[in-house]
Amino acid sequence: MNTWHNAASPKSTPPKSTLRIDRLKSFSDGVLTVVITLMVFGIDIPTDHHFTEEGLVSFLQKIGFQIMLYIISFWLVATYWAQHYVIFQNVRVGDRTLFWLNLLFLLPVTLIPAATKLKGLYPLDTASIIVFGILQIICGLCLLGLWLYVSRRPALLVKPVTAEKRKRTLIRFAISPVLMSLLAILVSFWRVRAGTLMFLGIPLFLLMYQAVDAEMSHDDPA
Repeated sequence: MNTWHNAASPKSTPPKSTLRIDRLKSFSDGVLTVVITLMVFGIDIPTDHHFTEEGLVSFLQKIGFQIMLYIISFWLVATYWAQHYVIFQNVRVGDRTLFWLNLLFLLPVTLIPAATKLKGLYPLDTASIIVFGILQIICGLCLLGLWLYVSRRPALLVKPVTAEKRKRTLIRFAISPVLMSLLAILVSFWRVRAGTLMFLGIPLFLLMYQAVDAEMSHDDPA
């Protein structure tokens, strides 16, 4: 039995056995919630630490880099969730390709906690920045793929996407996180810490494009 909406008939009422788009969104939200929760475990607090001898302030200074990495990765995943959310606010029904493209996006996102931990283990190693940055680029390209796919298929959408809206959104995804991650990698060959901090520019860049998000967002269809 076919468990997908018939994308060629956007006005038809799907049968009860159809896999609704809200199932896909709920699954994605659940995965991203787990990812963003797991990252806190990357902050290593050794059980043999002598708090009374060294002092809490001194200890926090030692793990300050790990806390910074957690903050960066937290906001990166939060940013990807926000982008995923505004994309799927446009989507009314799903098909098989959209299902697999969504899973393809979730795959690299689930690796972010491991990449964050790796970066914490090798804080001054440029290779750790390269791994971290490439992962963000892959996440950005997957978001681009999702948007390109749905924006060119009116049968899947709440309403058709204009060419201008498609272009502006593509530019935004291409800059952040793709180009900004590339820039962070390049900067890391000069200063590793500076390259690490540059990843905070990805969520900050998102705040500059609130008008695009407003254009992309729609109320969920009844």
